[in-house]
Amino acid sequence: VSDIIKAMHDQAKKVSFVYRSQFTSEPAEKLAQKLNELIGADEDYWSFFVNSGSEATETAMKIAIQHWQEQGKDRKQKILSRWISYHGITLGALSMSGHVKRRERFVPLLEDYPNVAAPYCYRCSFQQTYPECQLFCANDLETAIKRIGAEHIAAFIAEPIVGAAGGVIVPPLGYYQHIKDICDRHQILFIADEVMT
Repeated sequence: VSDIIKAMHDQAKKVSFVYRSQFTSEPAEKLAQKLNELIGADEDYWSFFVNSGSEATETAMKIAIQHWQEQGKDRKQKILSRWISYHGITLGALSMSGHVKRRERFVPLLEDYPNVAAPYCYRCSFQQTYPECQLFCANDLETAIKRIGAEHIAAFIAEPIVGAAGGVIVPPLGYYQHIKDICDRHQILFIADEVMT
């Protein structure tokens, strides 16, 4: 602990804080390089450091929208998400969150992003049983895409294992393979809000 406090103190004497999108620092660059080494990535991979999970999911949302804008697909601005999910408390992150109690006070301010059932076999939204259900919950993504139109959807965000909204809900086998296939076919990015794992 004392090593960490010393490192924080030494850094604060140099630069205490600058916003990341316009500035960088040597420690941030070293951390990004170390992350690339740990995952076996080359210098083409970028890291963007943020202060919170809410800021991380909102940044991912903006990156997804900008990705499609730069390809001339400006209409792809909607983010799909699941009910029984939590992506943060800021307005953008809360709009992507399907946690009813956290949303209820702010509904008039929020986007209607949660559209898809969670992969919650114990309390299945469709009263189905796995594996006979043939991944009804994953197929719900396809239904939402057809209802809204893939030309309007930039990304689908999900927690690989549902955490704060459901207390560790693990999807059934094959769920994410099916989700990937649906996203790929409709040119929709997948954002993994990786917290529990």
